[in-house]
Amino acid sequence: MTFAKFFGLGFTLAVLAAAAKILFLNVLNPESGAVLYGFWFFMVLFTVACVRRLGVIQYLEASLVIITWFGIIMVVDLIVVAPVAGIRVFTTLNIWIANLIILASIWLFHKKRHVQIRKEHAKHSAHH
Repeated sequence: MTFAKFFGLGFTLAVLAAAAKILFLNVLNPESGAVLYGFWFFMVLFTVACVRRLGVIQYLEASLVIITWFGIIMVVDLIVVAPVAGIRVFTTLNIWIANLIILASIWLFHKKRHVQIRKEHAKHSAHH
C-alpha cells in the first residue's frame, strides 16, 4: 500500500460517499425503505471497491485506514455536502448509520494478511 494509493482511494471513497449522500438527501425520498437500503448497499459497494484495491493489509493497517478515511469523509462532508444538502448531513441518523457501515465494511472486507499467508502455505504444500 503506497501513500498515494492510501490517500487517493480515501478521497475517492469520500467523493463517492458525498455524491450518494447529496443524492439521498436532496433528490431521493429518504423516508422510503427501499431508497434507504439501496443507499446503504451502495455505501458498502463503494467501500469494498476502494478498500480491496489497497491490496493485502493487516488488521492494524485496516484500523489506520478506518481512522484516516473517516476523517477524510468528515472533512468532505463539511466542505462539500453540508453546503449543498445542509446540516442534515450531520443530524440525520441514517447518514451516521451509513458512516458506520463504511467503517465496518473496511474492517470486514479488506484483504486480510493472515488469509493470504494461509493461501500461500496451502499452495506451497500442494507442490510437495
